[in-house]
Amino acid sequence: MDASASGNMTDWAMRSFFGRINLSWDDKYLLEANLRTDGSSRFMSGKSRWGTFPSASFGWKVSSEDFYDIKWMPNLKFRASYGALGNNGTTDDSFRRNADINNYEYLALYNPTNYVLNNQLYVGFAQTVLSNPFLTWENTYILNAGLDFDLFNYKLGGSIDVFNKVTDNILINLPAPLVVGNATIPRTNAAKVRNNGVELNLTYRDKIGDNFKFNIGGNFTFIDNKVVKFKGNDKSISGSNLLQEGYAINTQYILLTDRILQTDADMQLVQQMIDNAPIDPNTNQKVNPFASYGTPKKGDLLYKDTNGDGVINDNDRVPVGHGTAPRMTYGFNMGFDYKGFDFSV
Repeated sequence: MDASASGNMTDWAMRSFFGRINLSWDDKYLLEANLRTDGSSRFMSGKSRWGTFPSASFGWKVSSEDFYDIKWMPNLKFRASYGALGNNGTTDDSFRRNADINNYEYLALYNPTNYVLNNQLYVGFAQTVLSNPFLTWENTYILNAGLDFDLFNYKLGGSIDVFNKVTDNILINLPAPLVVGNATIPRTNAAKVRNNGVELNLTYRDKIGDNFKFNIGGNFTFIDNKVVKFKGNDKSISGSNLLQEGYAINTQYILLTDRILQTDADMQLVQQMIDNAPIDPNTNQKVNPFASYGTPKKGDLLYKDTNGDGVINDNDRVPVGHGTAPRMTYGFNMGFDYKGFDFSV
């Protein structure tokens, strides 16, 4: 019995420097600043290898100031923060559903391969993985501002936040052009995405008698998502999902429905499209306007010819909606406590 064994080994490394400063003054002013620098062996040595990511947060408890005298709002605090993060390992699943980036994508890789010369089979080496020496850190920048408050003797409390999150130099795997053959192309820093929005949280707390305490709360979030840059104003279509500058991630890219075919008058529209179909210049014959999806019958959907070429096909698909992620989310919660027994939902 023939037996064989194979294996491989790979490694990668990071070098990091980190610093932090905290300041709390008189229970009114809070400040924290962080700075970290990371170097990753997954990027070529030099400027591409290193990334610097600062962050800072500031809080001001206005209600602790001597001039503050709002009785019905006993607690008020403003806060703001800014932070930068780096990613050197994982691809963005919103763009490409691939594994982590390889450890040496900035290097061209060669593997043994067979080739024929003068009717003889030889073993040689061929470049099977292309390189990207410009591959570098994916960066995320988050800016947030908000306030915390309590009203009416702390019965009603809540917070309001506005935020802006930008992810730049997103690591994605673009489709390979045909000229590279079957070689694997490396990841590319080829996209930029922005998410901004507002978040609101409210909670009402009170009691009935001395033993029964209850609370009712709710939250609401609105997020606007947009692809700011995608490989030079190009677009990528995967099934019914579209990635293109100016649209949300995974915007639905679909055909629009003109109507449901129900009457003879509706079927006359189908026949008119067949009778008025354009001429194929290669065959000098009329094309079938419904070749892509089949000629519709009563009970079927009639799709819109959005580009006006007289043919219903994938070229009539248009962007619809705001992507697969919801723009608005909300939730409610409540709970009570009675003599040590508590319940929440």
